[in-house]
Amino acid sequence: MAGHGRSTCLSAVIQLEELPLPYVFDVVALDAVRHEGLREHIARVGVRVYEAG
Repeated sequence: MAGHGRSTCLSAVIQLEELPLPYVFDVVALDAVRHEGLREHIARVGVRVYEAG
């Protein structure tokens, strides 16, 4: 969720938790990720499941 703050992440988490899905989502603002290896991994294999309008 690059370029968006914690309130947007919280909104996404709330919306995802309300869905009847058998999955667990790890939602974090990409700008908050400081570990370069993790950022590279997200860029390589991450799947966008929510985009703020």
